[in-house]
Amino acid sequence: MRFHFTTEELTQRIVCNLEKRVHLQDPESLGPRLAPALESCNGPELRLDLRFHTASWMANPAKNVHGGIVAAILDTTMGITTGVIYNQMTPTVTMTVNYSLPVPLDTDVICRAHVIHTGSTTAQTEGYIVAADRPDRILASATGVFYVAPGRAPAAQP
Repeated sequence: MRFHFTTEELTQRIVCNLEKRVHLQDPESLGPRLAPALESCNGPELRLDLRFHTASWMANPAKNVHGGIVAAILDTTMGITTGVIYNQMTPTVTMTVNYSLPVPLDTDVICRAHVIHTGSTTAQTEGYIVAADRPDRILASATGVFYVAPGRAPAAQP
């Protein structure tokens, strides 16, 4: 299955998705507390960059961002990327996270996700996190498989 988006089309879908997430989620849940913002995207490449601010509540005992929060940032970004392409919720089937360097607190990080394979019932996506002020150093990366409900119309024309 092939998808073709302009960057403008993908941007509109992402902005709509981020706005819905804020309104639909329980304010006490993790989603709104992560509060991602659109940094950039590329429609033809099926790529999305979200900006997150790391805060003190995310700390592990070593005073860095807890690995579970790092995984949540990756999962959130990869899930949104896949979901806006298929125009549906795409729950995570599997995800593998690699922690390369500590993710610092009280800074902005960019999580980039890119859909690398689209299928009729799953999509494979990869992502990575960098500090906004050090985009050359990957702090963590992940690959994931996301479920796509069969029988739904694709979000874009093949």
